[in-house]
Amino acid sequence: MKWTDEMNLAEFPIAIVGDRVPSGVKTLTFEDVIKDRGKPVRRRLTVSGSDKYGLPTSLDDEVILGLIQLTKEAGYLDRNVEFTRYQLIGMLNWRDEGKSYRRLEQSLRRWMGVTLYYDNAWWDKANLQWVNECFHILDHLKIHKGDALNGGYARSSFCWNEIVYRSFHAGNLKKLDMTLYSRISTPTGKRLFRYLDKRFYLNAKFEMDLRKFAEEHVGIRRGYDLGQLKRRLRPALQELQRLEFLGPADDWYVPIRRGICNFVAFKGPKAYCKDEKRTKLDPQSQQLVDRGVTQSEAVRICRRHKPERIQEQIAAFDRLMNSGGQHAPQNPPGFLVSAIKKNYALTVPSKRREPKRPRQQPELPESICNLGRDADDTLLDQFVARLTDEQRRQFEDKALKTAKPFHLKAQERAIKSGNADRIADCRRAILLSHFRTMRKTKSSRNTQKTCAA
Repeated sequence: MKWTDEMNLAEFPIAIVGDRVPSGVKTLTFEDVIKDRGKPVRRRLTVSGSDKYGLPTSLDDEVILGLIQLTKEAGYLDRNVEFTRYQLIGMLNWRDEGKSYRRLEQSLRRWMGVTLYYDNAWWDKANLQWVNECFHILDHLKIHKGDALNGGYARSSFCWNEIVYRSFHAGNLKKLDMTLYSRISTPTGKRLFRYLDKRFYLNAKFEMDLRKFAEEHVGIRRGYDLGQLKRRLRPALQELQRLEFLGPADDWYVPIRRGICNFVAFKGPKAYCKDEKRTKLDPQSQQLVDRGVTQSEAVRICRRHKPERIQEQIAAFDRLMNSGGQHAPQNPPGFLVSAIKKNYALTVPSKRREPKRPRQQPELPESICNLGRDADDTLLDQFVARLTDEQRRQFEDKALKTAKPFHLKAQERAIKSGNADRIADCRRAILLSHFRTMRKTKSSRNTQKTCAA
């Protein structure tokens, strides 16, 4: 089961690594120095808890992961995400009992009071630079209390801070193997997994100063000597090695000089590595990937369909894309996948079947209905800008309910891939298709009125 993790939240701990906060501790600070474009950059994260709810713990950290998955399932369409407490508790594999519901509410309230101060430590992917940011992760929270033991199906909601939501849309996300993550028994092991999983994405070997690694990125409290740090890390490292996330190693520690040593780890068979996945692709799968198809989908297609069919469809697809015009697909990768699976005859552009039109459609101005398709993109923006928040939400809900299966499948693949740009393109295609249907419906009603007159 693949979840998604936000890269900034995986870089430094945002919670106590453990189940309890030490008495009197209300602030956490983590910092390091890295080289960025050849220059040293000092990064610092300060986590400040509220007086009433205090600092978050490892369990609260997992709740944030759950909220990210709820947002992913909603397609990253809005900062405001609706959910049920029963749904979130099931996602986190907590017991369906009153204690879990109370703990969940406490955790959400705690995050409302936590402030994060990033000093040169928040990666702005849109501008490709480290920036200063100060914010609460959640801006708003609404909890509907139902009967916890019977499910509590009343809809609750939360609202991400704009900075975090903007990072989602910039694609600053990574996949997280939740099946493996859920098998880790200790908070230290889970924190190790999230951080090393990010580092293993590009390299099979990870090396860092032991104290910097343990105190600033794993979250072990300061004050231990090197021997104590090694003992604190050993059970978690051994467990990750048993789960094959870490590879075999004679020793995780390399002495540098007196009082200083480095931590070294190698990725195991269950760890994801970007470079290795790329080298495993056969030439035909690589052709599909080059045309925007995800790696997993490309491998699956090449396994299930004959090479001749795939090659014919790729050639026909290239001719169709080169011809351009109104027959070019709005979502080329999704169209290519469907063409291979259904063996389209692409010599003549095929007409797309329009979805069934709902009986009641929002009324559009007469001037909009009489304009051509080339103006649809601009008109959609103008139309949405005039809607209230509630009307816009109803418009988007209606668009999803009446969306073409092709668009829905494309959006589902985009969400699984975690690519924010592709998700935004799929959402735009769904809204635009619904907008065009509304225009056609309005135009046909006007024609019928004219004929009747």
